[in-house]
Amino acid sequence: LALHASPFTLHENMFELIKADYARYRPEGFRGRIYLWLFNFDWHQVIAYRWCSFLNRHRWRTTARFFGYWSRIYFGSDISWKARIGPGLYISHGVNIVIGSGARVGRNLTILNGVTLGQKRRIEDWKGEQNEDGYPEIGDDAYLGTGCKILGGIKVGRNVTIGANAVVTKDVPDDVIAAGVPARILREREASTRQESLSREVAKAPRNDRAL
Repeated sequence: LALHASPFTLHENMFELIKADYARYRPEGFRGRIYLWLFNFDWHQVIAYRWCSFLNRHRWRTTARFFGYWSRIYFGSDISWKARIGPGLYISHGVNIVIGSGARVGRNLTILNGVTLGQKRRIEDWKGEQNEDGYPEIGDDAYLGTGCKILGGIKVGRNVTIGANAVVTKDVPDDVIAAGVPARILREREASTRQESLSREVAKAPRNDRAL
C-alpha cells in the first residue's frame, strides 16, 4: 500500500502551518474571529501543538517538554510534540485525544474526541524497545471519528473516513470508509459518486419560487 501523504519538511514554517490550520476553521466575520482566538478550546489546542512541535524541531526540547506537559493537563489530551502532522489540522471537541510520538499524518486531518494514534504493544512490553511495532501513517484528507483507535505501524490512505469507535490494526487503502471492531471497509468514497448523488438530490428537491 502506497501512502499518499503530501510531503512537508520538518522545518516547515510554524506560521505557515498555523495559517493553513486557521483556514480550516473558517471563522465568519470579525466576531467569529474574536471568538476563535479567545474562546475556541479546539483552536487553542492546535496552536499549543504547533508551538511545542516548533520548539522540539529547533532543539528546545526541555522547553517543548515543559509546555507539552502543561498542555496535556489543560486540554486533557496527549498529543506528542514529536508527532508530525501536516498543515490544515482541524480538531473538534478535542478531549482525550492521544497521538504518539512516531505518528505521521498528511494534510487536512480532521480529528474528533477520544481518538488514539499509537502503538499496539502490550503494557508489559513498554520498558523494552525490542518489541517496538511502530506508529501509524495517515494520508491527506483523513476524517477520524469519535473514539477510533489506529494502532501499530500501519498505513491509512488518502481521503479515508474512520468511523466512531473503530479499531484499525491493518492497512487501509485510499478513498474508503472503514468502521467496526476490528475495522473493515464499508464502502468507497469517490468524488464523482458523491457529486452525482448531490446532483440527483438537487434535481428531486421541490422548487419554490417564493422568497423566504
